[in-house]
Amino acid sequence: MNAEERLEGLMRADRALAEQAADGAVSGVLEVQVGSDETHHLRYGGNEVVLDHTVRSHSVTIRAVVDGYLGVATTERCDREGLTWVRDQAVRAAEAQARRGGSLERPYELPGPEAEISESFGDPSLVDWGQGGGKIQTLHDVLARADADSVVMAGSVSTSMRSQTLLAANGRFLNQRYAVGNGQFIAQTPTGSGFRCGQFTQSGQVGLQALSEDATFKAKAASHKVDLDVGAYDVVLEPPAVAELLDWMGYVSFTAKSVEDGMSCLANRHGEQITGESITIFDDASAPTGLGVASAFDGEGVAPQRVTFIDGGRAGNVAHSLASAARFGGGSCSTGHGDGSGGESVGHLHMAPGQDDLEAMVKGLERGLWINRFHYVNGLLDPRQATMTGLTRDGCLLIEGGEVVGGFHTMRFTESILEAFKRVDGIGAQLEAVARSMGRGGRATVVPALRIRQFPFTSKQTR
Repeated sequence: MNAEERLEGLMRADRALAEQAADGAVSGVLEVQVGSDETHHLRYGGNEVVLDHTVRSHSVTIRAVVDGYLGVATTERCDREGLTWVRDQAVRAAEAQARRGGSLERPYELPGPEAEISESFGDPSLVDWGQGGGKIQTLHDVLARADADSVVMAGSVSTSMRSQTLLAANGRFLNQRYAVGNGQFIAQTPTGSGFRCGQFTQSGQVGLQALSEDATFKAKAASHKVDLDVGAYDVVLEPPAVAELLDWMGYVSFTAKSVEDGMSCLANRHGEQITGESITIFDDASAPTGLGVASAFDGEGVAPQRVTFIDGGRAGNVAHSLASAARFGGGSCSTGHGDGSGGESVGHLHMAPGQDDLEAMVKGLERGLWINRFHYVNGLLDPRQATMTGLTRDGCLLIEGGEVVGGFHTMRFTESILEAFKRVDGIGAQLEAVARSMGRGGRATVVPALRIRQFPFTSKQTR
């Protein structure tokens, strides 16, 4: 049975499970969501495969409404007793909310889709390639090349197929299913490391050898260490570093809840210039660039709309769920970003590309830093200004006169990303899909590389 047939089988099994979970429920007050996942992992270290396994998982989420109040419960136990338990828990949670009361601009209502949906995204042949031997043969070739290059390679390559089914309160079924692959490579020498990652939804996007070669280049280039002083440097941020910053902005600023909490950098600033004019950031679940995984409906069964958060540097709109629209009132409506639990989630972030070449941006650094990625980023320092702090990691390089000098020890940045985005003077023409550090499933942040002038580093690792 090929992957396309197995995906169809997942959809049928999810539908049967949803019907079983809803059996006996009062019509119009209960909704069932079933998620299924089958992921094949290859993990490697020391230039050899150390783990080859497949993980299968199922979950059932029940959403119930009592007197306009929402209750949500989830379980991974899919027998009859588990389904009865999760249904009862959702109803009890809604009843508890109703007893507590409180003002609602308008009562929460479970959506009633007008038509059923069945959509498939991505290329199922990716899964056949991953589980049929193609992936492990390609990886063996990559690791043999790492041996020849005298680097030690670690990381993982995974291929997944996933199905999400929603049995709406009006009895209609929605299903979306997709195939996706992810690869990451960490190359190490005795004194340096390099990193490269990629997500692919079509077989033609798979380029494991290219990813590993780039990680190897960064590791070797970073092996000669240069001692740097703290201070402000011109930087080129690779897509993984840009994606980390945008993921945090999506988490703390781009949702209706963040506006309600007073945390959002967009709150009460609609139309104000908050970054440079070259910056446009939006969420679009249609995967308009062919990168990332598309989505036909959100966690509340609503079709996602494109929402532009920053448009030419000006503060724009925020993502709404049905729940937030009920709280906001005043004509607010869902933008299709509900996470199913009453909150919002932006899972398809994009930054508009520019016209610059990555190599040219690096060569344009008289003395600056080429940043591969960040880690341990904290975006909660001052969310109103999108102030964050974090560390450099894996293959970050010092550039002088447009040429690589060497690597440097870990440095910490602390900066308002709004201010940093005012100093962008280069945006890459090429976009990359970076698997999200926050969120679930095959979601990715699609971004270009950026060149930012005078990006401040406030401390460094000492030896």
